[in-house]
Amino acid sequence: ENLTNDESELGEKIPLGPPATEKIYTAAPQPIQPAYVGSNLDQEDNFQI
Repeated sequence: ENLTNDESELGEKIPLGPPATEKIYTAAPQPIQPAYVGSNLDQEDNFQI
């Protein structure tokens, strides 16, 4: 069972990989803007309120 727990931890580390990619986008402001489009949707909701 402990081995399974270790595997679960590795699984968590795998998702951490994509966030590292976000850091790359942080280096490039232009790519961030498109990514922020999703955040803009939240802002639009605020305007609706």
